[in-house]
Amino acid sequence: MSVSSIWLYRLLLLEVLGLIGVYWEIETEFSVSSIRFSSTPLRIGNGGGFLRSMRMQGSPGSPAPAARRLRSDMGAPEAPDFGSQEIRTARLYIQRSDGAVPSLVIVGADKGGTSEAFAMLAREFQVLDPGHKGKKELGCLYEAWNGTQGVHDCYQEYFGQLQHNDDEDVLPVDATPNYYYSNEFYAFDISPPKILAEFAPDATIVFLLREPKSRIQSLYNHWLVSNNRRDLSLALEEQLEEELQFLNGTQNLFDGFVNASGIEDQKCNMWNAWYELRENYQETARNLRRNQTKDVDSKRITSLILTSMYFPFIHTWVQFFDRVAVMQSEYFFEDRNRLWQLLQLSLSSSSPAELRAENQAASYDEKSKLSNDMKERLEQAFQQPNALLFKYLGKLESRGFSVLPRVGASTWWTAIDPTGSRQSRLLA
Repeated sequence: MSVSSIWLYRLLLLEVLGLIGVYWEIETEFSVSSIRFSSTPLRIGNGGGFLRSMRMQGSPGSPAPAARRLRSDMGAPEAPDFGSQEIRTARLYIQRSDGAVPSLVIVGADKGGTSEAFAMLAREFQVLDPGHKGKKELGCLYEAWNGTQGVHDCYQEYFGQLQHNDDEDVLPVDATPNYYYSNEFYAFDISPPKILAEFAPDATIVFLLREPKSRIQSLYNHWLVSNNRRDLSLALEEQLEEELQFLNGTQNLFDGFVNASGIEDQKCNMWNAWYELRENYQETARNLRRNQTKDVDSKRITSLILTSMYFPFIHTWVQFFDRVAVMQSEYFFEDRNRLWQLLQLSLSSSSPAELRAENQAASYDEKSKLSNDMKERLEQAFQQPNALLFKYLGKLESRGFSVLPRVGASTWWTAIDPTGSRQSRLLA
Protein backbone atom coordinates (compact mmCIF):
# COMPACT_ATOMS: atom_id res chain seq x y z
CA MET A 1 0.00 0.00 0.00
CA SER A 2 1.40 3.37 -0.99
CA VAL A 3 2.15 6.15 1.52
CA SER A 4 -0.54 8.33 -0.02
CA SER A 5 -3.12 5.56 0.46
CA ILE A 6 -2.13 5.19 4.12
CA TRP A 7 -2.62 8.91 4.72
CA LEU A 8 -5.99 8.80 2.91
CA TYR A 9 -7.19 5.99 5.20
CA ARG A 10 -5.99 7.94 8.23
CA LEU A 11 -7.92 11.03 7.14
CA LEU A 12 -11.06 8.97 6.60
CA LEU A 13 -10.64 7.38 10.04
CA LEU A 14 -10.27 10.78 11.69
CA GLU A 15 -13.41 11.98 9.89
CA VAL A 16 -15.39 9.00 11.16
CA LEU A 17 -14.09 9.51 14.71
CA GLY A 18 -15.08 13.17 14.48
CA LEU A 19 -18.66 12.25 13.53
CA ILE A 20 -18.79 9.78 16.42
CA GLY A 21 -17.61 12.52 18.75
CA VAL A 22 -20.37 14.87 17.59
CA TYR A 23 -22.96 12.11 18.08
CA TRP A 24 -21.57 11.37 21.56
CA GLU A 25 -21.86 15.04 22.52
CA ILE A 26 -25.45 15.17 21.34
CA GLU A 27 -26.34 12.02 23.24
CA THR A 28 -24.71 13.21 26.45
CA GLU A 29 -26.59 16.50 26.56
CA PHE A 30 -29.28 17.03 29.15
CA SER A 31 -32.82 17.00 27.88
CA VAL A 32 -35.20 19.21 29.89
CA SER A 33 -38.23 17.35 28.57
CA SER A 34 -37.09 13.95 29.88
CA ILE A 35 -34.31 14.95 32.29
CA ARG A 36 -31.81 12.46 30.97
CA PHE A 37 -28.06 12.28 30.85
CA SER A 38 -26.56 10.31 27.98
CA SER A 39 -28.74 7.39 26.92
CA THR A 40 -29.84 6.46 30.46
CA PRO A 41 -33.08 8.19 31.53
CA LEU A 42 -33.12 9.74 34.99
CA ARG A 43 -36.63 9.11 36.20
CA ILE A 44 -37.65 11.25 39.11
CA GLY A 45 -38.86 8.98 41.84
CA ASN A 46 -39.79 5.30 41.88
CA GLY A 47 -36.15 4.22 41.91
CA GLY A 48 -35.29 6.19 38.79
CA GLY A 49 -31.81 7.30 39.79
CA PHE A 50 -32.43 11.01 40.34
CA LEU A 51 -29.38 12.88 41.61
CA ARG A 52 -27.08 9.94 41.22
CA SER A 53 -23.45 10.42 40.35
CA MET A 54 -24.27 11.32 36.70
CA ARG A 55 -20.84 10.36 35.43
CA MET A 56 -20.11 10.81 31.72
CA GLN A 57 -20.48 7.48 29.97
CA GLY A 58 -17.50 8.29 27.81
CA SER A 59 -15.19 8.37 30.84
CA PRO A 60 -16.34 5.80 33.41
CA GLY A 61 -15.35 6.48 36.99
CA SER A 62 -14.47 10.13 36.55
CA PRO A 63 -16.81 12.92 37.63
CA ALA A 64 -17.98 15.68 35.32
CA PRO A 65 -16.44 19.16 35.69
CA ALA A 66 -17.46 21.17 38.77
CA ALA A 67 -20.70 23.08 38.40
CA ARG A 68 -20.83 26.85 38.03
CA ARG A 69 -23.12 28.87 40.25
CA LEU A 70 -26.12 30.17 38.31
CA ARG A 71 -27.02 33.79 38.87
CA SER A 72 -30.60 34.47 37.91
CA ASP A 73 -29.97 38.16 37.26
CA MET A 74 -27.63 37.44 34.35
CA GLY A 75 -30.48 37.03 31.90
CA ALA A 76 -30.14 34.03 29.62
CA PRO A 77 -27.28 32.04 31.23
CA GLU A 78 -24.52 30.38 29.30
CA ALA A 79 -24.63 26.61 29.29
CA PRO A 80 -22.99 25.59 32.56
CA ASP A 81 -20.70 22.68 33.26
CA PHE A 82 -22.89 20.32 35.22
CA GLY A 83 -21.24 18.74 38.20
CA SER A 84 -21.87 15.33 39.64
CA GLN A 85 -24.68 16.58 41.88
CA GLU A 86 -26.56 19.17 39.83
CA ILE A 87 -29.67 18.90 37.68
CA ARG A 88 -30.24 21.14 34.72
CA THR A 89 -33.65 22.69 34.31
CA ALA A 90 -34.79 25.46 32.00
CA ARG A 91 -33.88 28.36 34.30
CA LEU A 92 -33.93 26.94 37.81
CA TYR A 93 -31.09 24.75 38.99
CA ILE A 94 -31.67 22.46 41.95
CA GLN A 95 -28.28 21.55 43.31
CA ARG A 96 -27.73 19.09 46.08
CA SER A 97 -25.68 20.95 48.62
CA ASP A 98 -22.47 19.64 50.08
CA GLY A 99 -22.83 18.58 53.68
CA ALA A 100 -25.89 18.02 55.84
CA VAL A 101 -27.95 21.01 54.67
CA PRO A 102 -31.17 21.28 52.64
CA SER A 103 -31.10 21.56 48.88
CA LEU A 104 -34.67 22.85 48.71
CA VAL A 105 -36.45 24.95 51.33
CA ILE A 106 -40.17 25.74 51.25
CA VAL A 107 -40.21 28.94 53.28
CA GLY A 108 -43.89 29.88 53.00
CA ALA A 109 -46.53 30.79 53.17
CA ASP A 110 -48.25 28.89 55.95
CA LYS A 111 -51.67 27.74 54.72
CA GLY A 112 -50.45 28.16 51.14
CA GLY A 113 -50.26 24.46 50.25
CA THR A 114 -46.81 23.79 51.71
CA SER A 115 -47.82 20.50 53.35
CA GLU A 116 -49.10 19.10 50.08
CA ALA A 117 -46.00 20.27 48.24
CA PHE A 118 -43.80 18.60 50.83
CA ALA A 119 -45.83 15.37 50.63
CA MET A 120 -45.34 15.31 46.86
CA LEU A 121 -41.59 15.80 47.20
CA ALA A 122 -41.37 13.17 49.96
CA ARG A 123 -43.14 10.64 47.74
CA GLU A 124 -40.73 11.19 44.84
CA PHE A 125 -37.47 11.64 46.77
CA GLN A 126 -35.74 10.69 49.97
CA VAL A 127 -35.98 14.06 51.69
CA LEU A 128 -34.85 13.15 55.23
CA ASP A 129 -32.81 10.57 57.08
CA PRO A 130 -34.87 7.38 57.51
CA GLY A 131 -35.39 7.95 61.24
CA HIS A 132 -37.28 11.21 60.61
CA LYS A 133 -39.65 10.10 57.86
CA GLY A 134 -42.69 12.36 57.64
CA LYS A 135 -41.13 15.29 59.51
CA LYS A 136 -41.92 18.43 57.52
CA GLU A 137 -41.17 21.56 59.54
CA LEU A 138 -37.62 21.17 60.79
CA GLY A 139 -37.28 24.68 62.23
CA CYS A 140 -33.48 24.41 62.24
CA LEU A 141 -32.96 28.06 61.30
CA TYR A 142 -34.60 29.06 64.58
CA GLU A 143 -31.65 27.53 66.42
CA ALA A 144 -29.60 30.58 65.42
CA TRP A 145 -30.40 32.25 68.75
CA ASN A 146 -27.84 29.84 70.21
CA GLY A 147 -25.25 30.46 67.50
CA THR A 148 -24.73 28.85 64.13
CA GLN A 149 -23.58 25.61 65.75
CA GLY A 150 -27.16 24.97 66.80
CA VAL A 151 -28.32 25.26 63.19
CA HIS A 152 -25.55 22.93 62.05
CA ASP A 153 -26.40 20.33 64.68
CA CYS A 154 -30.09 20.46 63.82
CA TYR A 155 -29.54 19.86 60.11
CA GLN A 156 -26.96 17.19 60.90
CA GLU A 157 -29.65 15.32 62.80
CA TYR A 158 -32.07 15.34 59.85
CA PHE A 159 -29.70 15.06 56.88
CA GLY A 160 -26.50 13.55 58.28
CA GLN A 161 -27.02 10.16 56.66
CA LEU A 162 -27.87 11.70 53.28
CA GLN A 163 -24.82 13.85 52.66
CA HIS A 164 -22.65 11.04 51.27
CA ASN A 165 -25.49 9.07 49.69
CA ASP A 166 -25.17 9.21 45.91
CA ASP A 167 -27.06 5.97 45.24
CA GLU A 168 -30.52 7.05 46.37
CA ASP A 169 -33.15 9.41 45.04
CA VAL A 170 -32.01 12.02 47.54
CA LEU A 171 -33.22 15.61 47.83
CA PRO A 172 -32.87 17.10 51.33
CA VAL A 173 -35.91 19.31 52.01
CA ASP A 174 -36.85 21.64 54.86
CA ALA A 175 -40.47 22.83 54.63
CA THR A 176 -40.93 25.26 57.51
CA PRO A 177 -43.58 27.64 56.12
CA ASN A 178 -43.07 30.50 58.54
CA TYR A 179 -39.39 30.89 57.73
CA TYR A 180 -40.26 33.62 55.25
CA TYR A 181 -41.23 36.06 58.02
CA SER A 182 -39.49 34.24 60.90
CA ASN A 183 -41.87 32.82 63.45
CA GLU A 184 -39.32 33.75 66.08
CA PHE A 185 -38.61 37.43 66.70
CA TYR A 186 -35.24 37.52 64.97
CA ALA A 187 -33.47 40.66 63.82
CA PHE A 188 -31.87 40.83 60.39
CA ASP A 189 -28.47 39.51 61.54
CA ILE A 190 -29.93 36.15 62.54
CA SER A 191 -32.94 36.16 60.22
CA PRO A 192 -33.70 32.83 58.48
CA PRO A 193 -32.59 33.97 54.99
CA LYS A 194 -29.29 35.33 56.25
CA ILE A 195 -28.52 32.26 58.36
CA LEU A 196 -29.52 29.78 55.65
CA ALA A 197 -27.30 31.60 53.14
CA GLU A 198 -24.31 30.89 55.40
CA PHE A 199 -25.04 27.15 55.37
CA ALA A 200 -26.58 26.53 51.95
CA PRO A 201 -26.07 29.49 49.58
CA ASP A 202 -27.09 27.36 46.58
CA ALA A 203 -30.37 26.15 48.07
CA THR A 204 -33.55 26.52 46.04
CA ILE A 205 -36.16 28.66 47.85
CA VAL A 206 -39.86 28.02 47.21
CA PHE A 207 -42.77 30.36 47.97
CA LEU A 208 -46.43 29.34 47.68
CA LEU A 209 -48.46 32.53 48.04
CA ARG A 210 -52.13 32.34 48.93
CA GLU A 211 -54.53 35.24 48.41
CA PRO A 212 -54.20 37.27 51.63
CA LYS A 213 -57.84 37.30 52.81
CA SER A 214 -58.14 33.57 52.23
CA ARG A 215 -54.85 32.91 54.02
CA ILE A 216 -55.83 35.07 57.01
CA GLN A 217 -59.06 33.18 57.57
CA SER A 218 -57.51 29.75 57.09
CA LEU A 219 -54.45 30.48 59.25
CA TYR A 220 -56.46 31.86 62.16
CA ASN A 221 -58.69 28.77 62.13
CA HIS A 222 -55.61 26.56 61.92
CA TRP A 223 -54.19 28.26 65.00
CA LEU A 224 -57.43 27.57 66.85
CA VAL A 225 -57.02 23.81 66.48
CA SER A 226 -53.23 23.58 66.68
CA ASN A 227 -51.09 23.40 69.75
CA ASN A 228 -49.07 26.61 69.83
CA ARG A 229 -48.10 29.42 72.14
CA ARG A 230 -50.26 32.10 70.54
CA ASP A 231 -52.76 34.28 72.27
CA LEU A 232 -56.10 33.78 70.53
CA SER A 233 -58.30 35.45 73.10
CA LEU A 234 -59.80 37.68 70.40
CA ALA A 235 -62.15 36.51 67.69
CA LEU A 236 -60.81 36.70 64.15
CA GLU A 237 -62.39 40.04 63.26
CA GLU A 238 -61.57 41.48 66.67
CA GLN A 239 -57.90 40.78 66.07
CA LEU A 240 -58.07 42.20 62.55
CA GLU A 241 -59.73 45.34 63.91
CA GLU A 242 -56.92 45.62 66.44
CA GLU A 243 -54.33 45.22 63.70
CA LEU A 244 -55.92 47.79 61.41
CA GLN A 245 -56.07 50.33 64.22
CA PHE A 246 -52.41 49.69 64.97
CA LEU A 247 -51.38 50.13 61.34
CA ASN A 248 -53.26 53.42 61.09
CA GLY A 249 -51.00 54.83 63.80
CA THR A 250 -47.68 53.60 62.40
CA GLN A 251 -47.66 54.98 58.87
CA ASN A 252 -43.98 55.95 58.78
CA LEU A 253 -42.82 52.56 60.02
CA PHE A 254 -45.24 50.80 57.68
CA ASP A 255 -43.83 52.76 54.72
CA GLY A 256 -40.40 51.42 55.63
CA PHE A 257 -41.78 47.88 55.66
CA VAL A 258 -43.69 48.06 52.36
CA ASN A 259 -41.05 50.17 50.67
CA ALA A 260 -41.64 50.89 46.99
CA SER A 261 -37.97 51.69 46.46
CA GLY A 262 -37.28 47.97 46.90
CA ILE A 263 -38.59 47.36 43.39
CA GLU A 264 -35.40 48.81 41.95
CA ASP A 265 -33.07 48.72 44.97
CA GLN A 266 -32.28 45.14 45.89
CA LYS A 267 -30.20 46.34 48.85
CA CYS A 268 -33.20 48.02 50.44
CA ASN A 269 -33.57 46.55 53.93
CA MET A 270 -37.23 46.06 54.77
CA TRP A 271 -36.58 43.39 57.39
CA ASN A 272 -35.54 45.93 60.03
CA ALA A 273 -38.85 47.76 59.64
CA TRP A 274 -40.67 44.43 59.87
CA TYR A 275 -38.80 43.55 63.05
CA GLU A 276 -39.73 46.87 64.65
CA LEU A 277 -43.34 46.68 63.44
CA ARG A 278 -43.93 43.21 64.82
CA GLU A 279 -42.42 44.09 68.20
CA ASN A 280 -44.48 47.26 68.44
CA TYR A 281 -47.65 45.42 67.48
CA GLN A 282 -47.09 42.62 69.99
CA GLU A 283 -46.40 45.13 72.79
CA THR A 284 -49.47 47.17 71.84
CA ALA A 285 -51.66 44.06 71.66
CA ARG A 286 -50.43 42.76 75.00
CA ASN A 287 -51.21 46.08 76.68
CA LEU A 288 -54.73 46.02 75.23
CA ARG A 289 -55.37 42.41 76.21
CA ARG A 290 -53.60 42.24 79.56
CA ASN A 291 -56.72 42.87 81.62
CA GLN A 292 -58.67 40.12 79.90
CA THR A 293 -56.08 37.47 79.05
CA LYS A 294 -54.19 35.38 81.56
CA ASP A 295 -50.44 35.05 80.98
CA VAL A 296 -50.62 37.15 77.81
CA ASP A 297 -46.98 38.19 78.23
CA SER A 298 -45.86 34.58 77.78
CA LYS A 299 -47.75 34.12 74.52
CA ARG A 300 -46.88 35.12 70.98
CA ILE A 301 -49.12 37.53 69.11
CA THR A 302 -48.53 37.41 65.35
CA SER A 303 -50.01 39.84 62.86
CA LEU A 304 -52.18 38.08 60.33
CA ILE A 305 -52.22 41.12 58.06
CA LEU A 306 -48.52 41.97 58.01
CA THR A 307 -47.44 38.37 57.41
CA SER A 308 -49.77 38.28 54.39
CA MET A 309 -47.95 41.20 52.77
CA TYR A 310 -45.43 39.09 50.87
CA PHE A 311 -43.41 41.63 48.90
CA PRO A 312 -40.94 42.67 51.65
CA PHE A 313 -40.23 39.07 52.60
CA ILE A 314 -39.60 37.79 49.07
CA HIS A 315 -37.39 40.83 48.50
CA THR A 316 -35.30 39.92 51.55
CA TRP A 317 -34.84 36.29 50.47
CA VAL A 318 -33.82 37.35 46.97
CA GLN A 319 -31.06 39.42 48.55
CA PHE A 320 -29.40 36.15 49.55
CA PHE A 321 -30.50 33.55 46.98
CA ASP A 322 -30.39 33.20 43.21
CA ARG A 323 -32.57 30.14 43.03
CA VAL A 324 -36.04 31.34 43.99
CA ALA A 325 -39.36 29.95 42.74
CA VAL A 326 -42.75 31.58 43.43
CA MET A 327 -46.20 30.16 42.71
CA GLN A 328 -49.69 31.42 43.42
CA SER A 329 -51.31 28.90 45.78
CA GLU A 330 -54.65 28.97 43.98
CA TYR A 331 -52.83 28.01 40.77
CA PHE A 332 -51.24 25.10 42.64
CA PHE A 333 -54.55 24.02 44.15
CA GLU A 334 -56.10 23.78 40.67
CA ASP A 335 -53.43 21.28 39.58
CA ARG A 336 -50.86 19.94 42.04
CA ASN A 337 -48.63 18.76 39.19
CA ARG A 338 -47.78 22.41 38.60
CA LEU A 339 -45.26 22.03 41.41
CA TRP A 340 -43.07 20.12 38.97
CA GLN A 341 -43.58 22.84 36.39
CA LEU A 342 -42.55 25.46 38.96
CA LEU A 343 -39.39 23.54 39.78
CA GLN A 344 -38.99 22.71 36.08
CA LEU A 345 -38.67 19.00 36.69
CA SER A 346 -40.22 16.20 34.68
CA LEU A 347 -41.74 13.17 36.32
CA SER A 348 -41.37 9.63 35.05
CA SER A 349 -45.15 9.39 35.27
CA SER A 350 -47.29 12.05 33.62
CA SER A 351 -50.22 11.59 36.00
CA PRO A 352 -49.11 10.61 39.51
CA ALA A 353 -51.68 9.25 41.92
CA GLU A 354 -53.80 11.76 43.73
CA LEU A 355 -52.56 12.83 47.13
CA ARG A 356 -54.92 13.34 49.99
CA ALA A 357 -55.29 16.93 51.15
CA GLU A 358 -52.57 17.55 53.70
CA ASN A 359 -52.93 19.46 56.95
CA GLN A 360 -56.56 20.38 56.38
CA ALA A 361 -59.48 20.25 58.77
CA ALA A 362 -62.99 20.09 57.38
CA SER A 363 -64.15 22.46 60.09
CA TYR A 364 -61.58 25.21 59.36
CA ASP A 365 -63.86 27.40 57.32
CA GLU A 366 -66.78 26.81 59.67
CA LYS A 367 -65.05 28.22 62.73
CA SER A 368 -64.35 31.83 61.77
CA LYS A 369 -65.34 33.64 58.61
CA LEU A 370 -64.70 37.14 57.34
CA SER A 371 -67.69 39.42 56.91
CA ASN A 372 -68.14 41.25 53.62
CA ASP A 373 -67.35 44.54 55.37
CA MET A 374 -64.04 43.20 56.71
CA LYS A 375 -63.17 41.76 53.30
CA GLU A 376 -63.61 45.19 51.74
CA ARG A 377 -61.45 46.82 54.40
CA LEU A 378 -58.75 44.23 53.90
CA GLU A 379 -58.82 44.73 50.14
CA GLN A 380 -58.10 48.39 50.73
CA ALA A 381 -55.29 47.55 53.16
CA PHE A 382 -53.69 45.14 50.69
CA GLN A 383 -54.08 47.26 47.57
CA GLN A 384 -50.61 48.86 47.72
CA PRO A 385 -48.68 45.81 49.05
CA ASN A 386 -50.22 43.53 46.43
CA ALA A 387 -49.54 46.01 43.64
CA LEU A 388 -45.89 46.18 44.69
CA LEU A 389 -45.72 42.39 44.90
CA PHE A 390 -47.19 42.09 41.42
CA LYS A 391 -44.66 44.54 40.03
CA TYR A 392 -41.75 42.89 41.83
CA LEU A 393 -42.72 39.42 40.63
CA GLY A 394 -42.75 40.75 37.09
CA LYS A 395 -39.23 42.04 37.62
CA LEU A 396 -38.08 38.69 39.01
CA GLU A 397 -39.65 36.88 36.08
CA SER A 398 -37.79 39.13 33.64
CA ARG A 399 -34.55 38.20 35.42
CA GLY A 400 -35.15 34.50 34.93
CA PHE A 401 -36.71 33.53 38.25
CA SER A 402 -39.37 30.83 38.13
CA VAL A 403 -42.80 32.46 38.67
CA LEU A 404 -46.16 30.73 38.12
CA PRO A 405 -48.49 31.64 36.66
CA ARG A 406 -46.64 34.03 34.40
CA VAL A 407 -47.12 37.54 35.70
CA GLY A 408 -47.87 39.22 32.39
CA ALA A 409 -50.57 36.73 31.44
CA SER A 410 -52.14 36.01 34.82
CA THR A 411 -54.29 37.54 37.51
CA TRP A 412 -52.54 37.93 40.86
CA TRP A 413 -54.73 37.35 42.73
CA THR A 414 -57.75 35.62 41.35
CA ALA A 415 -59.17 33.70 44.26
CA ILE A 416 -61.02 30.47 43.52
CA ASP A 417 -63.96 29.51 45.67
CA PRO A 418 -64.87 25.86 46.45
CA THR A 419 -67.31 25.71 43.53
CA GLY A 420 -64.58 26.66 41.08
CA SER A 421 -66.04 30.03 40.13
CA ARG A 422 -63.68 32.98 40.03
CA GLN A 423 -64.08 35.80 42.49
CA SER A 424 -63.07 39.42 42.00
CA ARG A 425 -59.33 39.83 41.88
CA LEU A 426 -57.35 42.30 43.95
CA LEU A 427 -55.03 43.38 41.16
CA ALA A 428 -56.23 44.83 37.89
